[in-house]
Amino acid sequence: MNLESLQELIREKEVKNIDLKYVDLVGRWYHINFPARRLIHVMEYGIPFDGSSIPGMRNVESGDLILKPDISTARYDNFNPNPTVQIICSIREADSPVGYKKDPRSIAQRSFNYLKESGIADEMLWIPEFEFNLLSEAVYYNTKHKSGYRLSTMENKEALPFDYEDTDATALTHRKGYHLDRPMIATLLFVRKFRLYRRKYLPDSLSSS
Repeated sequence: MNLESLQELIREKEVKNIDLKYVDLVGRWYHINFPARRLIHVMEYGIPFDGSSIPGMRNVESGDLILKPDISTARYDNFNPNPTVQIICSIREADSPVGYKKDPRSIAQRSFNYLKESGIADEMLWIPEFEFNLLSEAVYYNTKHKSGYRLSTMENKEALPFDYEDTDATALTHRKGYHLDRPMIATLLFVRKFRLYRRKYLPDSLSSS
């Protein structure tokens, strides 16, 4: 998306607010809103913010940083009841056009530029890591004084299914259920193997079902 198409989208959707998003050192999202009528100014100069309010970003004495929007990431927010456009930003020094050294997005951009300039690669792909939980059962209850639900899994001693005794002692406590060091403890390892088999040997129309 370019500036002209973004302005057309703003007029078409009657957008009043633009939401600038950026991330901290661990990938946590933050955001700043500004009126859509200031789009041209913000695209040229960015928006200043206090970097000391972000853990590990800057100290109080030199907290001034600039959010620089990347217009190619502009998207209309279909889930916001108020017409809003979201734009992802890079973080820059207040007195320099160079990306800030602790900004994950700027680091990724510099890494990509290095790969291209050095001839190592001409393309870099970034994707999110999808995680999921495999549950054994979901029990709902609604009594006179309380209601709710209980989720269980055979891999966690504190949330075992009813009537499941864990006779082989493979359930763990206070430990995440993935990247286990011994396959014999990963009781649902067959699920991962089956998914890999489907992706490798079955047509896309079946493996995605």
